[in-house]
Amino acid sequence: MRDGVRLFTSIYTPKNTSVAHPVLMNRTPYNIEPGGQDQFNFFLQVYSRYIEDEYIMVFQDVRGKYMSEGLYEDIRPVIPLKNSNKDTDETTDTWDSVDWLVKNVKTIMEMWGSLGSPIRDFIRQWVS
Repeated sequence: MRDGVRLFTSIYTPKNTSVAHPVLMNRTPYNIEPGGQDQFNFFLQVYSRYIEDEYIMVFQDVRGKYMSEGLYEDIRPVIPLKNSNKDTDETTDTWDSVDWLVKNVKTIMEMWGSLGSPIRDFIRQWVS
């Protein structure tokens, strides 16, 4: 993230690298990898339809939860005017995550969707 905090993220990409793929991203405070970083994500079974349709699946623990660094604040208030890299909130974390993914995952299509808890839906709208 722009302030140096690292967020734990699991990225599952299709084997087919000859075409670009749409992305579904889930950012949550509820432990995205309960089996640990060496186990497959439980949600891959739930979202098997998207796996079959060759979506890139991204799962991320929000700031300060489980395997992510930083301090957790439930629904961190949005900072409308950001004066420095220390001014972070859910919108900056989501923006920085998407920016990193676009720059580092080669087969990303310009189609994004988000999954997760309804309470965070408004945050994803700020970033859209």
